[in-house]
Amino acid sequence: MEVFSYYLITIFLMFLSGISRLLTIKVRGKFGEFLGLLMMKLTKKRRDIVIKNLTLAFPEKDDNWKNDICRRSFNNLAITLLELLALTKFNKENINTIFNIENIDVYYKAKKQNKGVILLASHYGNWELMAYGAGLALEERLLIIVQPQRNFVADRVLNAVRSFQGNRLVSKYSAAREILKEISSGGVLALLADQSASSDKDVSVNFFGVDTVFYKSPAELALRFKCPVLMGKIIRNEDFTYNLIFEEMEYSDLEYNKDGIQEFTQRYANFLQKIASENPQYWAWQHKKWKHSFSNFY
Repeated sequence: MEVFSYYLITIFLMFLSGISRLLTIKVRGKFGEFLGLLMMKLTKKRRDIVIKNLTLAFPEKDDNWKNDICRRSFNNLAITLLELLALTKFNKENINTIFNIENIDVYYKAKKQNKGVILLASHYGNWELMAYGAGLALEERLLIIVQPQRNFVADRVLNAVRSFQGNRLVSKYSAAREILKEISSGGVLALLADQSASSDKDVSVNFFGVDTVFYKSPAELALRFKCPVLMGKIIRNEDFTYNLIFEEMEYSDLEYNKDGIQEFTQRYANFLQKIASENPQYWAWQHKKWKHSFSNFY
C-alpha cells in the first residue's frame, strides 16, 4: 500500500509539473504562494515545528511576526517545488530570464586555483534553482551530493529534473569515491549542509545561541584538500527572479584537526544564521534542526 501511495504522489507531481511549465514566472510564483498557504493549513505538525523553531531562534519576536514568517516560509517551499518542476524549461540560452549570479568573478577566482571548488549551500531561497542555474551559468557540471528520499519513485523523477542539464547526482551513502575524484580533477562539488546531522558522528556548534549538530564532512573535505569554499545566498526578487551571491569562506588559519573542523563548521553556522536572520522567510524552518539539542522538543 505504501508503494502504491508513492506512485500516486508521483503522478500528482507530474501533473503539477505540466501545469507549472505552462505558467509564466510571475504567475507560477503567485500560484506557489497560494499552494504554500494550503500546505500550511493542511500540515499542522510541520506548522508547529516552524513555530517552535522560530520561537527558539527569535525569542524576542511576537506571535504575529512568527505566524507571518511561518506563512512565508511555507510559501517559499511551495514556490521552490513549482519552480523545480518547471526547471527543464530553462537552458543556457534562457536561464538569465530567471537567474543571475551577481559576483561571478568570485567563482572564477576560486576556480583558477585548480584545487576544485566546494559550493556550500543550504535550504534557503530556491536551493534547487541555485544548483541548476549555477551549473548553466558557470558552464560547469556540478557534482551534487543528495539524500535519497523514502519515496523512491518521486525521487527518481525529481532527480531526472535536477540532472537534466548535466549536473551529476550521487547519494551521500556512496559518494566518497566520486567526491575525491571531483575535487582531485578540479571540479565543483555542491553540498547542502544545514539539516540536522548525527549527534554521535558530527559536530556541535553554536547556532542561534543553541548547541546544534551540523555535518562535519564539508570541513573535513575543505581542510584536507585546501580547496576554495563558496557559500551561496540566493535571493528572490519581487518579480520571482533570483540573484545568487557567493561569499568565500576564509579558513586559511585552520588546520586539518578536531579544532579546525569545529571552527570551520562554526563559521558556516555563523553564515547561515546571518542570512536566516536577514530573511527568515527564505529558510526551511520545517525541519527538526534542534532535535538533538533538547529532548522531546518536537
